[in-house]
Amino acid sequence: MAYRTLAVLVLVLMGVSVFGETWQIRQIPADLDKGRQDMCVVAGYCNPIAFVLQTTPENCRRDQDLVIEFVLPIGFDVIDSARGVDGHRYTRAYQDGALVVTDSFRHNRHQLTPLGSRPSEWRTYKIALRVPADVKPGSRLTMRLHHQGRMEVERTWDIRFTRLENQDSPPLRKLVFGFYDYGYNGLENAADDILNLFQAVGVNQFRVLNTRQRPPNFIWLSSVHHDFFHSRQHPNIGVGGEPSKGGFCDPEAVIAEGATAIIPKAIERLVQAVDSSPSQAVYIDYEPTGITGFSERSIQKFMSEHQVSADDFARFREVYAREKHQVYRVEDAVVQAVYSKWIAFNTRQSAEYIGAIARDFKALRPEAQFWVTQSCTCGMDDKTRALGNDNSAMAAYLDGVLPQIYCGYGATAAKRSALVVEGWRRQIDRLNPSCRLIPLLLNRYAGASVKNSPEMVRLQGLAAVASGADGVSYYFVQNFDGDYYPQLLRMRQDMARYEDFYVDGKRVDDRFDLSEMGEGKVPMHTWPGVSVEVPNPGWHYTAHQLNGKILLTLFNFDKDNELLFKVKTSAQFESAENCTWNKSAALVTTAEAAFLIFAAE
Repeated sequence: MAYRTLAVLVLVLMGVSVFGETWQIRQIPADLDKGRQDMCVVAGYCNPIAFVLQTTPENCRRDQDLVIEFVLPIGFDVIDSARGVDGHRYTRAYQDGALVVTDSFRHNRHQLTPLGSRPSEWRTYKIALRVPADVKPGSRLTMRLHHQGRMEVERTWDIRFTRLENQDSPPLRKLVFGFYDYGYNGLENAADDILNLFQAVGVNQFRVLNTRQRPPNFIWLSSVHHDFFHSRQHPNIGVGGEPSKGGFCDPEAVIAEGATAIIPKAIERLVQAVDSSPSQAVYIDYEPTGITGFSERSIQKFMSEHQVSADDFARFREVYAREKHQVYRVEDAVVQAVYSKWIAFNTRQSAEYIGAIARDFKALRPEAQFWVTQSCTCGMDDKTRALGNDNSAMAAYLDGVLPQIYCGYGATAAKRSALVVEGWRRQIDRLNPSCRLIPLLLNRYAGASVKNSPEMVRLQGLAAVASGADGVSYYFVQNFDGDYYPQLLRMRQDMARYEDFYVDGKRVDDRFDLSEMGEGKVPMHTWPGVSVEVPNPGWHYTAHQLNGKILLTLFNFDKDNELLFKVKTSAQFESAENCTWNKSAALVTTAEAAFLIFAAE
């Protein structure tokens, strides 16, 4: 009996239907954290909150009429919800010292997930929760789901809260702090209230949020879906010969004939999108790999330019179609020789394709900004060889790039992301110094039970900026809750104090000889079957000189141990922040960034 009870308990915790259960509610991100029984909010603000509604596979096949009932402490309120096919119709009543809000609506089947499946931020029911400045101890939120006239499930979370302190610090003037999110754009009624929270922590760029207010010095990135770049007459062709059914078209056709001729709808939509942006900025998501681009026109051009025979190309293509992203491991001299040439060709082709789109778009909107978010591949490392394309090359034609530098979790990932940013900085300085570099960083992958802590999110952002980025943006915003916003505010405050050094200063790392931190390399998984060695994963440093001063930034990525940096330099020490300085050494506490100022001469 004990084993049976334990098995049932495990199934319940996993969200699996037992004893006829047909519905479950999961809160993002609280229910992703093991053993967590609360949700965390920011006091005094409207907090966007996402829930995953899980049900049987049969229910997931069609839209469902639902009633969601919230029992809230006095002072709280649900002021908006989104993603309903039909509705939302609200009622409010005070019962037993609590506010009861009901939301009746028809929920889109595409926003439901099966019981027991991994929660997805892409399929959620979202609300805007107004939280009072004074949150009483013991506050709880209860949520009940009613389906077909019957209450199916009830969940209760303790409410924990944080506060945003010292908000009167200077705003960013030069650096970008962005949120990249698809999830909360449907909360139109509460969009301005949500923006107040985002601005309170310093956000000055947003991918999608349907607000009425348009703050000055704020970058609004409009977007165009990749399916508008498809062409039935000129589809992109995969390595196996299969034509694409959507998404981007044959890049070689656009290069040869122009974007307006091949994909006129894409240019039209880019113009519409940028006209709707107060910032005149638009972006697309384009992540090319070497397994596409095999149109006949491309093949003939490739073989001619690189002097590859038809037999060698056929041999390479057969192996590539079979091995896909593992082809770089194949021990075949002919295949590897052709593949190296194909990576170079495919990289240049995808970059010139973006250039052709930018040229035709800018002909209609010369002052507009054209951005792309892409894979993080930069330079010829194993990840680039696995993907078959160096995505950084397209920066030559863009006003801004948002490379997806999703390196994972913890100290090693933080160091790796800083090194990747440095690689992108060098590439952009070589190709197009006017292109802005805003890496997309990650707090956790979709549905993952592991995450970057709020402290590590802050350190990754600061390390990216210190390593050459023009700012940072975070994806996926639904994975942030009240625990993260104070650290994001602190990051913005640090960035604002030192942004002149980071943006206008010259890197002078060689002015400092650091020791005592420990050295070594740690292998890090970056792609299926691909690992890289990350040097000195526990720490990082940069030095920037500006107007006779040098800013030395020291990073201790270790969450468990403080770190001593012994500093040897001819520069004269002046001040230190976030560390203990003793003559020629800085003691930096756990998971912290320290800022030291020296006189350059």
